[in-house]
Amino acid sequence: MSTLQNISGLTLLELMVVTAILAMGTVVAAWGMNSLLPELRLKAAVSDLKSDMHDARLIAIRQNTFIVSEFNTVNNSYTVYIDDGGGDSSKAHNYLQDAGETTVKSVRMHPQVNLFKAKFGSVAGKFAFNNRGTLDGLAGGVYLKSMVNTYRGVAVSRIGKITVKVSADGHAWHRID
Repeated sequence: MSTLQNISGLTLLELMVVTAILAMGTVVAAWGMNSLLPELRLKAAVSDLKSDMHDARLIAIRQNTFIVSEFNTVNNSYTVYIDDGGGDSSKAHNYLQDAGETTVKSVRMHPQVNLFKAKFGSVAGKFAFNNRGTLDGLAGGVYLKSMVNTYRGVAVSRIGKITVKVSADGHAWHRID
């Protein structure tokens, strides 16, 4: 008579059960990550915007020039440019990007992030840093909304300080940094 030897290893059934458990875990993790994406996109857009504003301020100081940031809520985009007249000093500091003026940065927001408001003093949608790194005008901010109605914004004070704000409803804003 032959005796069966004790063989260790995985049976096909055990392997299928482990694979099914791993697949369900992956689906659950992906589902959870998908619900976080709108907030992550909003945070990334605000971080990028704040960084671009800092860069604009530094360029204005370093190059002794006038840098305008222009926000377009319709096209969900913004452009940063040097407003020096492009060789025509009569067109310098006019808050318009004239021929010959250098574009520093042009950004289109992610489709799931909405640039819904940009207001700085009396100039809607535009602000400028002067050669001292302060605002040429009144303080204001740029406000963004995710597709799940979470709100964040970037505010600029008169002296050029840039801060991030958050809101539950898009109206009452609180500084978070």
